[in-house]
Amino acid sequence: MPELVGIDQTVDQESSLVQEEPTESTEDTDEHRWTKRTQKMLNFLKKMNQSGINSFSLNKMCENNKKKQASAKFYSLLVLKNQNAVRMAQNSPYSDIIVTPGPKFHSH
Repeated sequence: MPELVGIDQTVDQESSLVQEEPTESTEDTDEHRWTKRTQKMLNFLKKMNQSGINSFSLNKMCENNKKKQASAKFYSLLVLKNQNAVRMAQNSPYSDIIVTPGPKFHSH
């Protein structure tokens, strides 16, 4: 699997400056509230997908992260999964979680 270079700069660089206020979409504002961090995660995944990477390892995304950073990334992925922007799969407990584009990946 190709190295996920740049996710820490893209997603975490401004994490201390970004407030966890939801951003509203024009679609369904009650169901579709995302934090800026979640939107940055989706933008990063889209950029990586355009460069030919179709699956993303949560372990790779969280390498060298502190617990707070890793949990923020995981939460952002759960929000994206809830909106069908990504799919998440895990073969066994405690194994790596693989993230792939979901049905609404390109529509968000």
